[in-house]
Amino acid sequence: MIKVFYTDYYENIAEENLELSLDECVEIFEETIHLVDNFVGIQVGKHTMMFHRDEEQILVEVLNPPTLVNPQMYASKEQCLTIIQEIYAKEQLFVYPQMKLVDVRKESLNDVLERGE
Repeated sequence: MIKVFYTDYYENIAEENLELSLDECVEIFEETIHLVDNFVGIQVGKHTMMFHRDEEQILVEVLNPPTLVNPQMYASKEQCLTIIQEIYAKEQLFVYPQMKLVDVRKESLNDVLERGE
């Protein structure tokens, strides 16, 4: 089962455990992700992927709570929509080859990319 959660800090809206169709999820994503700090998350079973808007791009992250070493990458809005479509089509999350492992307690994706890892 796919569940969606999101926070829109500008509209002061946060919702979780939403069971949405693909079209509804895409609508929430498009309405939310264009503003800095907003995020959308998709949970499939025990696995969660988050899309977080920063100043210039969208951070895509697979949450890994036990270690907090999370696969991350930057993606365009179009790439994120493709990822969302894949999640709904296959009802599972993926770690993509371009994702880098980031220990979120100690560093950011930018730190890892600057080191060339």
